[in-house]
Amino acid sequence: MTGSDTDPPRIDTSRPHPARVYDWWPGGKDTYPADEEPARKILAVDGWVPRGARADRRFMRRSTRGAAEAGTRQFLGIGKRPRGAPAADHGRRHRPAHRAP
Repeated sequence: MTGSDTDPPRIDTSRPHPARVYDWWPGGKDTYPADEEPARKILAVDGWVPRGARADRRFMRRSTRGAAEAGTRQFLGIGKRPRGAPAADHGRRHRPAHRAP
């Protein structure tokens, strides 16, 4: 291992990552040209992919909000975020829980 334990892991933006490709479809901002290329190729084959990605995000917000309103107070976020990538999805996942009474 090189560097110190406090060094953030490096992200290889020259290669696509499935999480960033998926994030590109609903308009995510933490993507790179290497991610956009396969995302566009998949989109050319199946134009419904962005709708599915947006529906997935809406479901995540509804289910998180519902669980929080039902009394759930701890949430474990298990996702597709690449190691070292910005935690942009963290806010989308936890905001509905914080808004619940």
